[in-house]
Amino acid sequence: MAVKASGNPLAFSEIETEFGQNNDRDLGEYRVSQTVGALSNQPLDTGIPQSSTIKFSEFYSKRLNVIIDYHTSNANNPDDAKTKYGQANDGTTGESEGFWTVIGGFKNPPTNTSGTKTRIHVNKTIGSSKGNVTHCAVRTGTSWNSGTVLSVEVGSSGKIVGAGGTGGSGGTSSSKNGGNGTSGTSALGIQYSGTSIINNGSIIAGGGGGGGGGYRKVEKEENWGGPVYAANGGGGGGGQGIPNGVGGAQGGGVVETYVEKGVFSDSDTTYNNANSPTGITNGIYRVMGSIASVDSISAANGSRTAGTYTNVSYSAQGSGTGATFNITVNGSGAASITISNSGKGYVVNNTITVADSQLGGGGAPSLTFDVASISDEFTFRRSGSTVGTNLDGDPLVVGSGVGSKRYVRASTTGVTGGVPNAQVDNSPTYQVWQISEQEIEEVNAGGNAGNSSTNTAGGSGGNGGENNQAHGGGGGGGGFAASGGEGGNNNDGGNGTSSSGGNGADGTHTGSIESENNVQGEGGTGGGNGAAIRRTSGITVNITNNATITGVTDATGVS
Repeated sequence: MAVKASGNPLAFSEIETEFGQNNDRDLGEYRVSQTVGALSNQPLDTGIPQSSTIKFSEFYSKRLNVIIDYHTSNANNPDDAKTKYGQANDGTTGESEGFWTVIGGFKNPPTNTSGTKTRIHVNKTIGSSKGNVTHCAVRTGTSWNSGTVLSVEVGSSGKIVGAGGTGGSGGTSSSKNGGNGTSGTSALGIQYSGTSIINNGSIIAGGGGGGGGGYRKVEKEENWGGPVYAANGGGGGGGQGIPNGVGGAQGGGVVETYVEKGVFSDSDTTYNNANSPTGITNGIYRVMGSIASVDSISAANGSRTAGTYTNVSYSAQGSGTGATFNITVNGSGAASITISNSGKGYVVNNTITVADSQLGGGGAPSLTFDVASISDEFTFRRSGSTVGTNLDGDPLVVGSGVGSKRYVRASTTGVTGGVPNAQVDNSPTYQVWQISEQEIEEVNAGGNAGNSSTNTAGGSGGNGGENNQAHGGGGGGGGFAASGGEGGNNNDGGNGTSSSGGNGADGTHTGSIESENNVQGEGGTGGGNGAAIRRTSGITVNITNNATITGVTDATGVS
């Protein structure tokens, strides 16, 4: 509770109450010179003689000094210093147990801390947990009794460091935007008002991770479906800290560069007034109005003969032709229908009528059903052979890797509404286009991973990919001055700053490009830096800095 400030006489018992009873109950034994960590030649309390004459009057207002151990290699590091203060030892008075040391060693720390001079001594490297920016490597704790004189004293070998944030991943074809970097955490958390900080070492905030660079995909403005170029973004750099921030992953996945090899088509006379495109040697024909599904099937009828009927004859409302159906009738006379050939020239709500004579002739009414939906089927032919078929007209890829081919529609007669005009239009039955053949010339990953940080320096961002007209964004640098990655065509990621990791750059392009196949990814945002010193809102802190403090010292919120 501290020795009284004045009044005579000062009893020896009052000194013993504060500092503990020495072996000989001798005032001279309180002349102490003790070293704890980097705290050398410590007296019992400031102003108490360590040699020569010692007087009762020199003990007025003096306090018990308790050193909390964050300096020995074997000391544990619990959540906060108050927890350390309360940890028991083996019962030996004043002995250091890796938790605390009482100067003089004449008593144990009192349960009630009011009036004691408690000194949290840091003289080794201590890092933080990752996560919320309010996480702190060292915290004072909250349950100190009023009147405690509390200080944090960082020795020359002391280093309190927040954790580094992780860099965001670079953008890819499957996730075009670069990922955001995560926040760094903080170094020292003060939770008791009036705490003094005396720094002779390092108190360093954790840096935020840099944002990942954005993906970019472009199609050259040549033939419709021209060569496509894509470039991935670079990963963001990790923020400085302990543990260090991990760099973001590179923009992964395959980037394929297509190069135009030629446009192939038979002459228009080949298709002149053709009823069927079977004579196509090189090109794409589009079968229009193919039946994709049916609905509105007639209700079950007990007179309908059970069985399975394939390729049944029928009549149809509308101009469609060529579709075939397989019909199954169950024991209750209900019919189910599958499409065996989708035909051509149909429109939605065409009604298909099947006479009962085609379904066993049991005396039921004719079976009817409607066309519910239609599709357009594209067939690609090259050198007289069918390359493949798809239903939506998207590029058809044959093979994989370097040397594989891609076939797309091309047109020499112009483009209307983003769709190539047909060379031959036998609507609603067929349309025919030229075929553009493209070859994959290059396959690469594009983009580089961000670099991990060190304890005291953020990692640089990864470089964005560079692929002809497509330029991936560079990743942002990790927090506290790390450089951003170089992006394609100089769209570099931002440098880490004193407040956050750098932002990743957006993907960019050069030259004329098609609007139909143009994908731009945005760069991710850099994570915020932690603080060097945080405090519970509303409390006061006194800071004496004789060495290095990196990061803000007035942030609020401690966890």
